[in-house]
Amino acid sequence: MSPESAWSPALSVGHPILDAQHERLLLLCNRLFGSADGMNEGDLIALLNDLAALVHEHFETEERVLREFGYPHFKTHQAEHDALRGRLTDLLYATIHDRFDIAGLPQLARDLVLNHVRDCDLGYKRFLARTSL
Repeated sequence: MSPESAWSPALSVGHPILDAQHERLLLLCNRLFGSADGMNEGDLIALLNDLAALVHEHFETEERVLREFGYPHFKTHQAEHDALRGRLTDLLYATIHDRFDIAGLPQLARDLVLNHVRDCDLGYKRFLARTSL
């Protein structure tokens, strides 16, 4: 991934736990993208499993927070999470069964983290700010 995918205050949603998770996700995606070409299959699968676990933890946390605060676009946001979960599951399955296309990894990493945070998660920033976290 490129330098624009590094964590910055511009990506903050104003919730310390969610921001910390977003930062960890960006770091892991950058690591995955930066070293995937040179990894053996076992290391790649382990890193993708780490990403899947962190994505699962983050989406669960984010959905809990949004539900607790009554975010009006919760169902749409949850559907976006479900689509990304599906793409990650497909990637893990393909990797385990030797059908992995490394060319698709950069876009998935961007979609999972950078684009999702920037295009979807920042959409609830004002809403959370009004709830007085």
